[in-house]
Amino acid sequence: MNIEMIIMNTNQIYNKLVAGLFCCFLFIVPCFLSSCESWVDVTPDDRIVETTVFERQQGYQKLLNGLYSGMTSSSLYGKNLSVLNDLLAKVYNIGSSHYYSSIAHYQYGDTDAKSLTDPVWEKGYSLIANANTIIEHTNDADCPLSDRQKSRIKAEALAVRAYLHLDLLRLFGPIPSEFNKQAIPYQTSSKLDVMPFESGTQVMNKIKADLNEAASLLQNSEPLLFPDMYDADDIDSRPFRMNYFAVKAILARAYLYEGDKTNAFREATEVINAGEKFFPASSNRNDRLFSSEILFGLYDMQRAANIHNAVFSPTLNTYKLLTVSGTLGSGRLAEWYDDLNDYRYRVWALDVVDGVDIVYLQKFNTALDAGIGNFAIPLVRMGEMYLIAAECAAGGADAGRYINTLRNRRNCFSVEVGSDNLRDCLTLEYRKELLGEGQLFFYFKRCEMQQLPYAEQASGSATMNLGSYVVPLPDSERSMRAELSE
Repeated sequence: MNIEMIIMNTNQIYNKLVAGLFCCFLFIVPCFLSSCESWVDVTPDDRIVETTVFERQQGYQKLLNGLYSGMTSSSLYGKNLSVLNDLLAKVYNIGSSHYYSSIAHYQYGDTDAKSLTDPVWEKGYSLIANANTIIEHTNDADCPLSDRQKSRIKAEALAVRAYLHLDLLRLFGPIPSEFNKQAIPYQTSSKLDVMPFESGTQVMNKIKADLNEAASLLQNSEPLLFPDMYDADDIDSRPFRMNYFAVKAILARAYLYEGDKTNAFREATEVINAGEKFFPASSNRNDRLFSSEILFGLYDMQRAANIHNAVFSPTLNTYKLLTVSGTLGSGRLAEWYDDLNDYRYRVWALDVVDGVDIVYLQKFNTALDAGIGNFAIPLVRMGEMYLIAAECAAGGADAGRYINTLRNRRNCFSVEVGSDNLRDCLTLEYRKELLGEGQLFFYFKRCEMQQLPYAEQASGSATMNLGSYVVPLPDSERSMRAELSE
């Protein structure tokens, strides 16, 4: 069915989303998660799923909700793969005595660095195994799900599996120009068998296959596209579930990461043209996350405590505070924000602590009247689709149109964009649009940039060793595989 023909009026849907989302997450989701938290948190070695869980439709939904809950772990998107990933992108001023010094300076062998990177691998593959369990049981002969329920739930689990593999590849795998090298395993079974490593190309092909299958399944089961067939709660929660447009957006991200601009452009522009009716431009100036534009995110009521209070609060000791070189009007921020009317500039604030001016990021702090923006962890947003479309557009005029549409939406003046400055324009917008959301390091790695800002100073750059873009595997993983090979 043609997507354009079945898209419904989004104003009603979005109004219901804002009005009903708190009910959905404050009451319904906790009920689901209370019975599956232990299932999500167990290790692959002792993970046993009772078959009775899959005797009812609610069991599938509870375990699917458990996947999303698991993704909010501080080991993954609750901290390490979101805000702390920007340490690798040289965003923050991290001196040698800082708590995060080792990871910010690519000293991956240090214990402190391993404490941040190793859990990403371990928790990521644990959730992948859980996703595989759900996928496998949707194929049971006695599966209690209707065809539509089965399609949606299987699609979401497939998309989560692909999303986690993509980030594991982008963190632990080789740079894109070396995708012929060994990368990571692609786990497609819930069994405890150790899967062989595959090349970056092989892993990427499986990621795309999962996402394309998920998109195909959601074409006939996506609540946003068939609102009359679902309850209001199902529709309201879609920005926090792997919905059809999120899957297509992740496909655009994946295609571009491997250098396929043609397919990346197709997917990104479909999301822009068909998806903005469901994910409209934000009009809430107090919402620093532009929440209505989040294509897929996680809902975490502890976000402010786990992220803002832990690393961005101006009252933190300087050896733990994440801040930038310079002041609000000079240094790094002056480089990033060419227009101080930019709504994105509001994520920065100044506080005076013990007579010292502290510049801090308030993007993840609680804000008055910010609505769901106070609890969202963005993973894929509409702004990234404009940047992908700009990078993949055939000509400079089209690239400029996409970049300036995004800039104007953020209250910035338009800029001239051509082949000679496109990369600089894109880098500038990536910094502002996706700050604190874990994407900057992956952008730099994809582009194989060898000059990154010298974060400890207010200006200047430093040479980036391409080898530093590849985070080593955990010692436990290497040891296990060494033992098996003996």
